[in-house]
Amino acid sequence: MIDKRERCALALKAFKQHTGMSQRKMAKKFHVGNSTISNIINTRNVVSEKTMEMITTQCEHERYINIDNARERIRNYIDDHAPLPDGSYTVTDFARAIGEPARMIEDFLSDDEKRMYKVPLPALHVSCSLLGINYTKLISPLTAADYAVTV
Repeated sequence: MIDKRERCALALKAFKQHTGMSQRKMAKKFHVGNSTISNIINTRNVVSEKTMEMITTQCEHERYINIDNARERIRNYIDDHAPLPDGSYTVTDFARAIGEPARMIEDFLSDDEKRMYKVPLPALHVSCSLLGINYTKLISPLTAADYAVTV
């Protein structure tokens, strides 16, 4: 299990990667000083736990929920995809189809917080074209229609 400082640093790094915001813009968005963002990203111990929890919560609310939706859609695609002639459709087949290493997709689909949020944004966009949906649909919450069996 990762500690609060690591989780906050990972949340900020993922938020920065997915939004493209600079540290200064992130500081303004989270209503903290630029040095606070820098200290968290570099995992320095000079930031209060309350501040870290607030930033982690905001990052998770904005980005991680969306990533969780994408993970679930990709899992559903792999589970529901028609079997290949030599066996069932696997994570490796999905990774090969989008041109990414299988290990990266396995990490993304895992429940390990240190690895699951490291998938690059371009890989998700390529996944969208394979799934036949746009990025907005990929990260949107799943509905009952997403679980309906189509024949």
